[in-house]
Amino acid sequence: MERISVTGFGIKAPNATNIDQFRCILERGNNALNYVEHPTIGQIVCGVVRETFEEVDGVKFKKYPRIVRMAISASYDAFSMSRIKNKKNSKKIAVIVGSSNGAAIEIEKHVLISKEKSYNRFPPTAIAKMNANSIVSGITSFLGLNGMSLLITNSCTSSLDAINVAKSLLETKQADACIVCGIDSSLTDIAFYGFSKIGITHRNSEISNGGPFSGKDYFAMAEGAGAVILERESDVLQEDREIFGFINNVASNQDGLSIYHSDLSGKWMNEAARQVLNGKQPDFVNSQALGLEENDQIEKQLFQDLINDDVPISSIKGLFGHPFGAAGMLQCVSSLLSMNYGFISPVTNTIGKDYLHLPIVRKTKYQKVDNVLITNHGYGGNNACLFMSKT
Repeated sequence: MERISVTGFGIKAPNATNIDQFRCILERGNNALNYVEHPTIGQIVCGVVRETFEEVDGVKFKKYPRIVRMAISASYDAFSMSRIKNKKNSKKIAVIVGSSNGAAIEIEKHVLISKEKSYNRFPPTAIAKMNANSIVSGITSFLGLNGMSLLITNSCTSSLDAINVAKSLLETKQADACIVCGIDSSLTDIAFYGFSKIGITHRNSEISNGGPFSGKDYFAMAEGAGAVILERESDVLQEDREIFGFINNVASNQDGLSIYHSDLSGKWMNEAARQVLNGKQPDFVNSQALGLEENDQIEKQLFQDLINDDVPISSIKGLFGHPFGAAGMLQCVSSLLSMNYGFISPVTNTIGKDYLHLPIVRKTKYQKVDNVLITNHGYGGNNACLFMSKT
């Protein structure tokens, strides 16, 4: 089977709207989280992307919803980096977006207007803005693409699942290149109320008190977008373009237990990791751990069952928070930077006593990184793993 290569990537994360800023935060271990003041809930620790993205490459998008603008911006950066712009008319280019919550922020906004029975205030752009597929069509229209377009909405594993679909399309030659974007912008009242009601939002507390492997059982909500360009290796080599990494294996499955809970044994996460590793060991694990005991205990079990004791484990969610369906894509882009620049980013928050025996990276670790295991878990029992390599 032909290898699937990464030829470009882009990022829009808290305090980082380009690759250099993202790399700087990762390498220095700078915390990008902030407090959001909510009128009824109090201080909530969140990863907020401050930019509005009203203009991309000289084109103004003020009337587009912000989530679409953010997706366009991340995808354009990846597209430009890949240098396939001049070949778009001769290639079948697919666009695949992974998003857990889609246009939730627009739906909440327009539902409030409709509840007021304010027909005159209800905008004619509402349907397009509330349509989650507008994220995909925004990218295709901006780049002038007419190939396959797909939206994957599969909880917090959405962007890794989108990569899995893209890999299949390339291997079966249904596409020559795939723009894969993972995005979520869900810092809404519904999300704040919903996650606070079940007691898992990081609020009214020091930022460093929570985070991956903290044992605190709450997490920092975040927003963000990332994008990668995937192509068959032979096509890229023939065109003498740069390859930044390879998508070796992707696997996903379901706990099949409940819409509310995960399988605490970690059986199915282990199975996904076992499939992608295929007997190999990674140079480090880019973990889905985010501070929730349910997730972090599953990660601990996976490490104890499958990973050698000397393999470092890290999680970027202590730096940026958890951006729901975009999480896997941010992990993917951070892994590409680790492989290309030779470092593993640290977990800077306090570590809980249950996790002190794990080889968690506490200070930036400089070493050669040839491959990375990425783990992803979604609310309701979704599991996904990706094994990437530099060569």
